[in-house]
Amino acid sequence: MSELQIALNQVDVAIAEHQSLVDGLFNDGHRRLWETASSKLQSLRTIRRELQSELAGSKG
Repeated sequence: MSELQIALNQVDVAIAEHQSLVDGLFNDGHRRLWETASSKLQSLRTIRRELQSELAGSKG
């Protein structure tokens, strides 16, 4: 498994964990924390897209 694939897997795990946090904060009504966590989740998704692009480029 390449380093890029390992990094992508780690980001996938982080996204899943963070999504649970975001959902919990929303359900509990913690708006400010939810906004911060949502922003971090978006950053993780951006990183994931970049890693996927790099991985696709290295295979192509």
